[in-house]
Formats: sequence, C-alpha cells, structure tokens
Amino acid sequence: MNELVATSGPIVIRVWTVGVTHLSNVRSFPAYTRTSIGMPDRASLSTKSRTPVRRSVEPPCCLLLSATEVADETAAVGVALLTQRPEDIPRRNAFSVLVNELPAPASFGEYDIYEAVLFEPNVISFVATLTQTPTHVWAGSLSGISQPFSATMRLIVRPASTQSGATGPALLEGDVSECMG
Repeated sequence: MNELVATSGPIVIRVWTVGVTHLSNVRSFPAYTRTSIGMPDRASLSTKSRTPVRRSVEPPCCLLLSATEVADETAAVGVALLTQRPEDIPRRNAFSVLVNELPAPASFGEYDIYEAVLFEPNVISFVATLTQTPTHVWAGSLSGISQPFSATMRLIVRPASTQSGATGPALLEGDVSECMG
C-alpha cells in the first residue's frame, strides 16, 4: 500500500493506492485528457472579447496527478493541493505537490531534480522544485502566487537539470478544471 500525504495548515489530504500501477485503472478517480499544451479552442472563447472564459476555482482543492504516456512504465502517482489565503492578502494562492514511485530523475536523461509546474497555457507559469524525502517521496510547494486559479490552468511534474536548466517531458499531469466550484 502506498500513501501520499499533503498538508497545508489544518488541512491534511491522504491518498492510498493498493496494487495500482496506473492511476487510470482506478475507476473512482476522474479521467484526465492528454491534450497538448496550448490556448483553449475557439469553442471555449467568449464571442464578444475573444479571451478565454474564466470560471472560478474553489480552493482548497486536491488534484490527482495521473501518469502521462512517458511515465506509463512507472507506478508514479501524485497529488497537488491548491490553497488560497484570505482575500485581503495579496499574492495569496499556493500549491503543494506530493509524488510517490518516481524513479531517479537521471532515468529520463541528464536530469537531477523534479519540478512541479502550475501554468496558464501561453500566459504564465509557476515552478516549484521537488525535494526527495528519506522515504523516496518527492514533495514541494510554492506560495505567493498572484494569478488566480482558473479552469484553463494545468499542473505537470517533469525532470529538470540544475546544471544546464534543461527540462524533460511531463511525467504526471492534472487539469485545474477538476477543482471547479
């Protein structure tokens, strides 16, 4: 049995997996589509302003991260916790990520760390470096995010190199639209 734990203040999220090698095998979890990173299609654009339609996201929210095709051979599973501080605090959004069963970053190329990237396609991205714990769980968080969470945001986990700055392919992914209120 694998256990993932994410905490933020008084909130504790626990996710257990038993004999699951791919997150998509668990029927009670939402299915994530593997769409390319880019702007929303025309159907999701407002006819008046031609800007993406933004719906509100209700933090705190626990977002399951599923393996991409690149990581299908691993038993990697992850969870992200999106949180928000009181409205009177500027730059009040934050996210925390926990990932279990990831192999060493070097198994995907000349990488030495993992990064969690929360991004609005073609607009802005926020990067948190993940640190390996003694129990081989990778964890990290980033606070002080000024951009409000929106349904068009995505979160990925990818390998990276601290030496060259190179980044690898997305290994885990999740759509913030799963947190719609």
